Amino acid sequence: MSFIKREPLLAAYDAAHQGPPGGARKLIEEAPAVEVVPLDKLCELLKHCCAPCTLLYLRCPYDDYNCGDNKKCWYMVLKDWMRKEGLDSYT
Repeated sequence: MSFIKREPLLAAYDAAHQGPPGGARKLIEEAPAVEVVPLDKLCELLKHCCAPCTLLYLRCPYDDYNCGDNKKCWYMVLKDWMRKEGLDSYT
């Protein structure tokens, strides 16, 4: 499990902020940690299961893609799903 770190965000805030620190910095300092899973590592694990098209009973949405690479297929399916949900991802 990884965590989104506050330190780089606080450093960027401090570098860009003009004037005395305000409430925004305190909100960042006190925000709860968020556990995240790196998408590339998740796809590496899922590639051993099966192709997402097989598991989800879907026709492959990537007609120009050869589904021989389960890791890449999982990556594309998950990125697309996250985008539709308004979520961001990182690798």
